[in-house]
Amino acid sequence: MSDDEILEILDDHGQVVGTGSKAEIHAMGIRHRSVFVFVFRSSGRLILQQRSSEKTIRPGRVTASACGHVLSGESYLQAAHRELFEELGLTTDLTEVFEIDGPHPLDRELIRLFVGYSDDPLVPHPSEIDRIIEQGIDEITAGLESHALPYGKTFEAVFTEYRSRCPE
Repeated sequence: MSDDEILEILDDHGQVVGTGSKAEIHAMGIRHRSVFVFVFRSSGRLILQQRSSEKTIRPGRVTASACGHVLSGESYLQAAHRELFEELGLTTDLTEVFEIDGPHPLDRELIRLFVGYSDDPLVPHPSEIDRIIEQGIDEITAGLESHALPYGKTFEAVFTEYRSRCPE
């Protein structure tokens, strides 16, 4: 996504109150919408991505299967499908699981998590992703505790909420 793409500005109740460029919204710490997508394999392993080291925001961090901003005029579900296809070349059914405020005080995101399942091959976008990692839920939990990988803080917050709401 480029810095000139238009995002919707949210009030404290999650209602759209305006629009702005990604760059100005981030620079001013304005609340906006984003999506996280967890795609599980039939083995139960979660597909994770290590963000490109060339990314401006959180380079090299391990995060969800796909994630990104909701563009102006786009629904959360449309954004989840778009990000999943752009980042991994995947299309699959997605189910909304919950909404959570992101943990970064300057990147004020209202995040919706979507979950899907696929054993299809991945086509990672090279400017978005350095590598793909597949881990089981317990492996991720242990990795977050031991800092085994450079997991992103937002991923950690969303994953922890997922574990609390969706116990195995």
